[in-house]
Amino acid sequence: MPELEANGVQLSYDVQGEGPPVVMVAGRGMPRGWWSEEHTRPYLDARFSVIRFDNRGMPPSECPPEPFEVDDLVADAAALLDSLDLGPCVVVGHSMGSCIAQELAAGRPDLVRAVAMIATTARHPGWVRVFHRGMIELFESGADVPAELLVGTLFGQLYNPTQLGDDARVMPFAVWMLELPPWDDPGRVGQWRAYAGYEADLEALGGIRAPSLVIAAERDLIMPPPLARKVADAIPRCSYVELPDAGHWAVVLDPARVHAIVLEFLGDAGIVP
Repeated sequence: MPELEANGVQLSYDVQGEGPPVVMVAGRGMPRGWWSEEHTRPYLDARFSVIRFDNRGMPPSECPPEPFEVDDLVADAAALLDSLDLGPCVVVGHSMGSCIAQELAAGRPDLVRAVAMIATTARHPGWVRVFHRGMIELFESGADVPAELLVGTLFGQLYNPTQLGDDARVMPFAVWMLELPPWDDPGRVGQWRAYAGYEADLEALGGIRAPSLVIAAERDLIMPPPLARKVADAIPRCSYVELPDAGHWAVVLDPARVHAIVLEFLGDAGIVP
């Protein structure tokens, strides 16, 4: 798999297809394989190319000593795109990846042709900040945290509660996560700490001029619609779509629907291969 040094960090990445580039930015704890065939195929079929990469702290990308911040992850992504001579690109992010995407659009407009932020936020709700502090303390204690405990805890937060009983749709992704290689520190605690410290500079987001889209989920517990709406309201002429009766991982349960919304947005903006 290709790697290159970006912002002083070795980042792993891959490129699929040919055509105008769509860069897909994964969230905390998610390898680039999070963007599976179900996610990439709609863009490839639309004759875009797709670039995926592992954020700093997610193997096989490097993790320099932490702490680091979302701003560092943004600088990594910018350096990767500079090195590959890919700008301007369509940037699609999910969760922490959306935070990276919106900051990239604000800070490096030359690299961003359009930006789609799936399940983003302007800040973390108070209860989420408490949870983050507790998880970071647990990781730093050196305790062996069973993967089943972490996956089970996260699933309770990230799915619409009414969907959690649908084993046929939920369990394949749970199994996929449980089969991932162990995620060790400093990468694990580094990404958790970076994400925990994120708060959007809404004034800076107001400088984004690229066509922008925020997709929120009605029942997203950790990035609730009012905080996603703050991002959309801060960005001039940003489109906003709210998925009814959906949770933070709506894109996992129905990727075709979510990416169809992104592709329609790109078409409306005149961004077509």
